[in-house]
Amino acid sequence: MKIIKYFFVGAAAALTDISLFYIFAKSLGYNYLIVAFFSFITATLVNYILSIKYVFKSGIKFSKKKEISLIYAISGIALIINQVSLYILIDLITVEMTLSKVIATIITFFWNYFIRKNYIFKEDTTKEPILESFLRKMRINKALLIIKKYPNSKLLDIGCGFNYKLLLEVEPYISEGYGIDFKVPELKNGKIKTKQIKLNDRLPFHENSFDFVTMLAVLEHLDHPIEIVKEIERILKPKGNLILTVPSRNSKPVLEFLAYKMKIINKEEINDHKKYYNYKDLEKLFKQTGKLKI
Repeated sequence: MKIIKYFFVGAAAALTDISLFYIFAKSLGYNYLIVAFFSFITATLVNYILSIKYVFKSGIKFSKKKEISLIYAISGIALIINQVSLYILIDLITVEMTLSKVIATIITFFWNYFIRKNYIFKEDTTKEPILESFLRKMRINKALLIIKKYPNSKLLDIGCGFNYKLLLEVEPYISEGYGIDFKVPELKNGKIKTKQIKLNDRLPFHENSFDFVTMLAVLEHLDHPIEIVKEIERILKPKGNLILTVPSRNSKPVLEFLAYKMKIINKEEINDHKKYYNYKDLEKLFKQTGKLKI
């Protein structure tokens, strides 16, 4: 569990903080507030590095630059909490110095965890029906098999979702990855950039921009599928490829049964389906748009 992992991360940071405080304030006699400032800054750095390595996923909600800025801001507030707690405990209540430091550290520990978990590194915690993530994983794996054959490609994922899972999976194999969705947070994280937009009939990219466009279980939700496919043709490079998955007409009663009766796939997603496709429907769609072929 995340809280258990963070407990050990927090313990490592707290040990760093308390050890430095004990050595420089109690043993060497330096001013405890000055020592507390530097020991706290060091411990916060240790906490952050270990947190993004073992507990939280960095870059989910914010860009790296903004994330680091927020960490410094939150740590500044935590430092004030730490200093005020020490002043109250040592000077006003006269609690023993080391014990005061332990108490102040516990207080700031819970502050840091709460803010990191529920704001800076907050993930989409919407509970999915049991089969939804399995079906998504199947679609991603099929796309990944193709993309891995063309290393260092530039890719756009239309309808990438809040957590842009496909982009995270393909990141090691691409040069750049862009994701667009009405619910994704806007960020830049390594090779990945996301943009929050609602799909209408235009895509905000230049002509001949991408080697791959992926659209996994998205076409059936579009109000203007012909216009979006034309836009995909425009932004794809001359030898670019569209990777598309879409529910077939035959799957409609099965999907509705799984959503409405079994409740193991997302019924809101099924409700939003504008059209189901078979092979001929897709052929007809692409003939209306021009360049792309199945």
